[in-house]
Amino acid sequence: MDRFFKYDYHDRGMVKWQGFYLSDHTTAMNKQKVKLNRIAKLKEQQTLLTIKNILFYSLENKVNVIMQLNEVDVELNPLEIVSQVAKLNDIKVKLTDNQVILLESIRNVFIA
Repeated sequence: MDRFFKYDYHDRGMVKWQGFYLSDHTTAMNKQKVKLNRIAKLKEQQTLLTIKNILFYSLENKVNVIMQLNEVDVELNPLEIVSQVAKLNDIKVKLTDNQVILLESIRNVFIA
């Protein structure tokens, strides 16, 4: 018996202890990775007052803003719009490309 372990048996070390991932597990891990990437791309939720002030600055100075919306695309990336502000009121903002966006749907806005 000593001869078997000494000359014939080759221990694979930790390889034999590594588990195999099931397809359900790899799918769940991939979904979690996508979710974490999406969360990493989300900017901080700004107050309505801050959003209005930045949009008003864009309106007055004719500069582009980048708005991150509270919506995601098919790949779960947050939607972002780059444009200038044409009109602004307490409820919505109209952009120079004639898009109208409700202020409550804007997550974050900053000068481009």
